Amino acid sequence: RKYVMMKRGAIASDAQRKPGSALSAAARQEVDYLLMRLESRVRNQGST
Repeated sequence: RKYVMMKRGAIASDAQRKPGSALSAAARQEVDYLLMRLESRVRNQGST
């Protein structure tokens, strides 16, 4: 959740206090891919 908030510019860092766990590289890639798809859909929605 914090990673997405950081990517959107809502917070400066996705660091978490313990015992929070960090996202794996694969999970970050998946989130980035999903955000990219969402942004694309939102952009294309205005043209329909």
